[in-house]
Amino acid sequence: MRGVASRVGAKHVAVVCHRDLDGLASAAILLSSRLAEDPSLKYFVRFAQPHELAAALAGLSSLPSLAEVYIIDVAVASDSWSEVKRLLQRLVERGVRVLWVDHHPSTAKRVGELENIGVECRVGGTVSAATLVRDFIPKTSSPEFYEKLAAIAEAYDGGYRAEGPLAEVMETLADALALEPSDEEFLASLLAAWVKKRELIPDEAAERGEKALELFSELLRKAGENIVVDTPKLRVIDLRETRVRGFAGKLLSMQVAETGKIVVLVFRLGSHSAVISARAPQDLHVDLNELFSRVAAEYGGSGGGHARAASLRVPLPYADITLKRLVEALGAS
Repeated sequence: MRGVASRVGAKHVAVVCHRDLDGLASAAILLSSRLAEDPSLKYFVRFAQPHELAAALAGLSSLPSLAEVYIIDVAVASDSWSEVKRLLQRLVERGVRVLWVDHHPSTAKRVGELENIGVECRVGGTVSAATLVRDFIPKTSSPEFYEKLAAIAEAYDGGYRAEGPLAEVMETLADALALEPSDEEFLASLLAAWVKKRELIPDEAAERGEKALELFSELLRKAGENIVVDTPKLRVIDLRETRVRGFAGKLLSMQVAETGKIVVLVFRLGSHSAVISARAPQDLHVDLNELFSRVAAEYGGSGGGHARAASLRVPLPYADITLKRLVEALGAS
């Protein structure tokens, strides 16, 4: 299985984390703590978006001597919840300790169900998953390094600029991850650099960050050419004919900062799905999480996030009508 693994150890631990900077940083902090307790620990890491969680959990069923599973920064997806719950229950019945660490509202709504089947939860409305991990772990191998990593993750998920030299580090890492979000070999190598070498920006990440800047500049140009709705309160950008990679969040954040509006972006995910993401200004009273969760369910998709940052995924044929429903709701907000 792809991921990171130590060489020897009686205990086997699996970590399933989100593919973004917060998920990876949180996993690194957790693993450092566990390795400080037990240097012989053998661990595996899987990377998952919310809609990929069931497949990631199913892949753990064949691991021998599995003792612990940590799910970190992966939100509950409504369309796969029943399967995720079934797989978690099977793990718990095998005697595996399962701990879910997350800060998304969709997961918070399921805490009661999770605890009823024996899953431990560290779920709260913090700015990032790294905040939760940092608050409950006993120690790491290098507190100063992992405090920097947590600060970067908090700034990234909080949508603000990190302080001092960490600002440039955050931008480089976020861009490097956005270049090829599905490249699990790079995700694993970056996580290994943090856990084993305590190196914030390995050479490969720096190279990817430079390439990402060039591609993002072109994406910005295309975004400017594909604004399909532009009112005093709302801007909608349609990039279904453009490869967005992992730049959706950065593009949306920049557009919100420049316009002061709610900004919605629609793009393709593979050949069968569409993703619609949105960001809202911090001073605007709106609940994108509730809206996107509700509208996604109407069209056989899944969605959610936070009050001012949310996204949904629906079958491609439903993209236009889903977008229309969101524009109508946001235009009236």
